[in-house]
Amino acid sequence: MLTKIENPEEYEVCKFDTVTGTTVYSGLLGELKKEELLWRVDQELTEAFGFPAEVLTLKEIYDQMSKKDCDVVTVVINGPFSGTILQTGNYERGDWYEIGSLNGYA
Repeated sequence: MLTKIENPEEYEVCKFDTVTGTTVYSGLLGELKKEELLWRVDQELTEAFGFPAEVLTLKEIYDQMSKKDCDVVTVVINGPFSGTILQTGNYERGDWYEIGSLNGYA
């Protein structure tokens, strides 16, 4: 499965919402290295969750990782029943693709 994400500037991920967690890695699947990013707090989600909700768009992730000279960025969104693997840099830089799915952690 390889599906291009058409609007990475609108595709927002939440670092952790008590159920689903997002982790950003540099490298391809066989050589992932966890990366730390500066997440921004979304006030509307913070009010809904009752704790600081940290979010980034895929474009914001790409912009931060570009400053670290990372060619390939892999994002794993892991939920209880399903998960998603997103990647940029292995094809066209700045273009994001959904490259796989996970069964979740439950």
